[in-house]
Amino acid sequence: MVKVGLAIAGAAGTATTAYLGYSLIHKSSKPTIGEKWSEFLLLNGTEAQWSLRKTKLSKGIDESLTPELRKLKSNTDGLKDWCAEAAKKTYSDVDSLYLSNVRSYCTFYVRDKFEGKYIESGGSWEGANKRLTDLNSDDGLSSEMKGIKEALKKVSSPPKTPEDLKNWCTSAYDKPYLGENDSLFKDVTLYCSKVGTTPSPQ
Repeated sequence: MVKVGLAIAGAAGTATTAYLGYSLIHKSSKPTIGEKWSEFLLLNGTEAQWSLRKTKLSKGIDESLTPELRKLKSNTDGLKDWCAEAAKKTYSDVDSLYLSNVRSYCTFYVRDKFEGKYIESGGSWEGANKRLTDLNSDDGLSSEMKGIKEALKKVSSPPKTPEDLKNWCTSAYDKPYLGENDSLFKDVTLYCSKVGTTPSPQ
């Protein structure tokens, strides 16, 4: 009887160990934000990149920020550390506001992936405007580019220079980078780049 009892206990212990091992494996397999967004997170950025995000945070609306980030608005030097800690958190354990804050202040912006090739705000936009309006077809154009193309065509030639494309592009530069297949990034690549630096849109 003793041997039987030990055998049962041993079997139960083995089952318990197996269950605990299974639970630990599955618990630890939940990806962190850093693992989930490894392609997008800016953890070792330049001083200029972090400065841009600090400025953006200082202008953030309190209701759109987590309590921790609200405290950092007046002392943005802690933003980089906040982002580093955020990367360690389990993705599924945080709410949508937290993820939105990480996306806004801890990730690459479109400009970071297109550095040196886009037209600056003070640059010449005539060539880029012409590149868009000269397209024979609207096939493949995003709704944003269709609207801008139409607006540009309604404006008379210089000295009045339309700024629809310029305004859209310069706003897009500081939006989160969501990958090369993201429609916004594609539009920036094709229509906000310096003329001659990228293949002409078909």
